[in-house]
Amino acid sequence: MVAAEAAAAGVLPIVAAHSGLDEVAATLEAGLPPEACDLLRFEIGPQAVGDLADRLVDWLAMTPERRDVVRASLVATARRLFGWDGVAEGVVAAAQGRHDELARFPARSRACSATGFPVASPYQAPTCPRYTLTWDER
Repeated sequence: MVAAEAAAAGVLPIVAAHSGLDEVAATLEAGLPPEACDLLRFEIGPQAVGDLADRLVDWLAMTPERRDVVRASLVATARRLFGWDGVAEGVVAAAQGRHDELARFPARSRACSATGFPVASPYQAPTCPRYTLTWDER
């Protein structure tokens, strides 16, 4: 939940594309503008330090106005899905059998040809059309 907490506080959560961090990042990416959808994750491996640096440089190269747009999207998504109100609403809906009202988290899928890390295709497609293959095709 560290990545969700960072996003809720308006901090760009850049994480390794691994385990729960990857899932949270995929969920947060869903609402980002196209130029920001590659900022949150990097693959683990020998290129990781360079990939992390690239994301930081891209973030810092954005205009302050553009960073504000990205930050607002991260905050809104994190608070809606991972905040106390959102979690409580989900628990109540599940307990009452209203499963169709539960937040839908993105399924894992494959990745942008530019970065190679997995992303959320059902939610990513509108903002990051480069993401097309499924996780199994990776």
